[in-house]
Amino acid sequence: MSSSIVLGVHSPLEASLVEQLGGAGIWVSGFSISAACFGLPDEDAARIDDKLLIIERILKSSQIPAIVDIDSGSNDVGEFAHLLSSLSEMGAYAVCVEDERTPKVSALYESDQDLLTSEQFSERVAFVDERFAGKVIARTNGLVRGYPATHVCEKIDHLLNNVPEVSDVALHGDNPNLMLTVIEKYPNLNFSIIMTLLDEEKTNAARELRVDHLIFGHDLLFASIVETSHVARQLIQTGTSPVDRSAARHLIDTLVGRTATLSDISNEMLEYYNERAPEYEDWYDREGIYDKGETLNERWSKDVDHVASVLQKIESQSIIEFAAGTGKWTKLLARKNQILPTDASSKMLDENFKNTGIKGLIIDIYQDLPDALLGKFTACFFGFLISHVPRGKIEALFERIDQALSPPGGQVTILDSYYNPTELNCLSHSNDIQLRTLKDGRTFRVVKHYFTRVELETMADKYLADWSIEFTKDYFFILTGTRKL
Repeated sequence: MSSSIVLGVHSPLEASLVEQLGGAGIWVSGFSISAACFGLPDEDAARIDDKLLIIERILKSSQIPAIVDIDSGSNDVGEFAHLLSSLSEMGAYAVCVEDERTPKVSALYESDQDLLTSEQFSERVAFVDERFAGKVIARTNGLVRGYPATHVCEKIDHLLNNVPEVSDVALHGDNPNLMLTVIEKYPNLNFSIIMTLLDEEKTNAARELRVDHLIFGHDLLFASIVETSHVARQLIQTGTSPVDRSAARHLIDTLVGRTATLSDISNEMLEYYNERAPEYEDWYDREGIYDKGETLNERWSKDVDHVASVLQKIESQSIIEFAAGTGKWTKLLARKNQILPTDASSKMLDENFKNTGIKGLIIDIYQDLPDALLGKFTACFFGFLISHVPRGKIEALFERIDQALSPPGGQVTILDSYYNPTELNCLSHSNDIQLRTLKDGRTFRVVKHYFTRVELETMADKYLADWSIEFTKDYFFILTGTRKL
């Protein structure tokens, strides 16, 4: 079943990145903040006011829901109340409070310290619920500490009987079967799972459970410190750096709001597609960075096949294809039509010719067409182009269509992607600019706008007659119509 992926962060930069890449939410991790921001173990060693300064900056940097890990709170009632009121004012979506004693020992460390009793835990959760304005997630570490599932269920039962307002529970452990035992007993509760102790096989099992959130609490911290260690070692030992500094700077500039404007990156886009041409088909074939696993790959293939079935219905047309790329759709449309593939990228057209045997033509869609092409076509097709056109240049694109089509109008078919966070194959996505990477690690900025249904309908009303829009199940839209005169 589908669960929201929530990623643990310890900085505003990470929170902004998760939001731009389509994350459902962020987990403001107590472990990560203690380690990364204070250089302390996860044992409630940092002052609450110091942690609040970090948390406030993180919450301000992102608009997606934030779950704040408040660990075991504080033994000081006034300090604990101050923490909760501050998080309420900051607009935290939820807080997660656990049943470790205070001062806590992290669930990631071995400990012979007992957890709170059912009564004590219910009292703590009730305290939080009375003072925090958002959602309260009650987290038990019983499974981590080796308690049986029956113990965890007894604690949840006591909680439900004494704090009925709480409807969300988080589990932390390394055994999905035990988690399933607990979850099945409470069909009306919302569950989250802390994923830190689950390896790949167990992660896949956990993804099949009935849970609202899969919380990857520390993976970004773990990844950053491992990679930082590798780079630091190479710098110290060799005096050379493996870092792509240009890519890193572009990414940081994007995240902190100092990115290029759309008009600045047209040449960069052309270079990107020239360099991507030999590996472009990996996207269709779900290879390399585009391999999303069996389930998502199957969904992708079904949508691609459906698009093919729709385009196969176009016949007996003379088609000009803009942004023809490597020729996947050129080859299909050529079966029943005459077609001229065009592209701004010479390397793309080289790949297109290899795949189709049809000689293409380099065309800049923002410049007038050659005289020899004026009015020579009955139809125009382009796939995965319009999302890369700055919105201020849509008019110029339809002017090229008008130049190509013979009167009175002609058939127009537009294929492109709609927004799906699993298909953000980029390092960042903000303000219609993506930072993308090639196999060799080089990065480029490209324009990418995901049209909403309303935007597509507005555009269709302006430029097309007798139009219709079809959305495939997960990834694509197909807009068809005839050009208005």
